[in-house]
Amino acid sequence: MIPRNRTTAICPSRRQVMIGSAATATVMPARFDGDPAVQACNAWQASQAEYEDLTKRWQALESHIFRNHNWCRLSRRQRAAIPESAELDAIDDRRDELHDHKQLLLMALIQTSATTPRGLAAKLTVATSVVHRYENAEGHDLVASVLRDFQSFGGNIPE
Repeated sequence: MIPRNRTTAICPSRRQVMIGSAATATVMPARFDGDPAVQACNAWQASQAEYEDLTKRWQALESHIFRNHNWCRLSRRQRAAIPESAELDAIDDRRDELHDHKQLLLMALIQTSATTPRGLAAKLTVATSVVHRYENAEGHDLVASVLRDFQSFGGNIPE
């Protein structure tokens, strides 16, 4: 598992390459007529969207539990008896799975070359999500600026 708070080297291990290859195989069909970077980015963005949706659900459940069940004062046994706690556990497990899956997709994306302007724009879009503004404001703003500049050359990115 890749630690969440650390950056990883771009030079993957043999194991990471094998896992990344497997992730790529699940993302891209054997016969693909377009830019493989677009498909890989779409898969990453779909996983990210699910992750964000689960985070919002977690926050809503947590707020409800704190408000209605006095969560802070409950013992572990009492917390386990609350039906929402099972959903929180399931959300937590799924978020962990999605995090690992997104990391595999990201490793595959690093190895995937964009073959169209749309593929390049898709990779830059993922980069703006991965380089968080609150962790590296200049890096995020630079990638976002490159994406805007690239899009301004041709107006809309062709399908």
